[in-house]
Amino acid sequence: MNTNFYASLPSLQDFHAITEPDSYHRIPDEWYVVLSDVVGSRDAIKAGKYKEVNTIGASCIVATINALDTIDVPYVFGGDGASICVPPEYLELTKEAFLGTKNMAKVAFSLELRIGAISVKEIRDEGGELLVAKVQLSKVYEQAVFTGGGLALADKLLKQKNSKYIIESDSQKVMADFTGLECRWDRVSQDGKLVVSMLVKCTESSLNSVKEYRKIINNIEEIVSSEHPITEPALKFSFNPRWLKNEFRTRTFAKSFFDKTKYIIDLYYRIIIGKILMGFNFKTNSFNWGNYKSDLIMNSDYKKFDDMLRVVLSCTEDEKVSLTNYLNQLEEEGSFRFGIHTSEAALVTCMIKEYSGMHFHFVDGDDGGYAMAAIDMASKIG
Repeated sequence: MNTNFYASLPSLQDFHAITEPDSYHRIPDEWYVVLSDVVGSRDAIKAGKYKEVNTIGASCIVATINALDTIDVPYVFGGDGASICVPPEYLELTKEAFLGTKNMAKVAFSLELRIGAISVKEIRDEGGELLVAKVQLSKVYEQAVFTGGGLALADKLLKQKNSKYIIESDSQKVMADFTGLECRWDRVSQDGKLVVSMLVKCTESSLNSVKEYRKIINNIEEIVSSEHPITEPALKFSFNPRWLKNEFRTRTFAKSFFDKTKYIIDLYYRIIIGKILMGFNFKTNSFNWGNYKSDLIMNSDYKKFDDMLRVVLSCTEDEKVSLTNYLNQLEEEGSFRFGIHTSEAALVTCMIKEYSGMHFHFVDGDDGGYAMAAIDMASKIG
């Protein structure tokens, strides 16, 4: 059944290697793509609910990882949704995780999550392809990257009218496990810097088109002197209940009043303890808490690839102008199209297995981030 297909793939040691066609491997026909997006995310963003949208997208991944436990599967976070590829024997568990997230989104945030599942064989029958590689970002975190046009095709098939791939459930009792999801960092901003959420997509969709992204990645690195949107000084815990409510509502969904009260007390206690441990570089036998923020930065997905380059970066106003001019030039040449959204801060949503070990972090821009960049891109092609 190729259950360990993804786990057995070699890891790329450099993000630039995603631009080499030989880096990618065909996902088995019998595997499935399970995907989601928040319906009406644009209106939710306008209503100031992007952090809620962001939390729901990340929750799909967290719930699936918890459901599958030790099985390693590739996924990508898209801001207002997520896509995960799973072997057939884990399809039902993944569906339950997504359905549980759908129920949580409706009750906790009054938002609708559209979810679906499509086999890789069906994607290929429809003319798409789906290939994957993984990049070693740190000792504990590997990031999946995709090409072949399969994920974009799956999204299109899911959103078509009366799609047969939609997953529905009449039961409001389907639950998901969101253990490990944390939203405790305040908006991450740097003095004198903007945060740019950017999508860049090659107009050609063949496997060889990945080569074209090397010059994009290199030029971004030349234009922007320090692109990572997260720095240690900028990482600050939030004590604002309006900000912490996203984690609270997600983690206490369908819990009793007593459990909810216990969770909020424990939440503030852990924030205070974390601030002390990190602030004083407290060391235990197995871990130096002073290293946690640097580990977080290494384990963050601010730069990724799924048939397009997705980047959240920090830059000056002048760098943004130079970057936009460069991308406009590429678009005029007809080889690429792009979408961009500018905000003052980045958002960080965390999945914690172990503070001293496996933890990774979903990064997006504030005030719409990737979702608004996608709208910008779509507006250019009618």
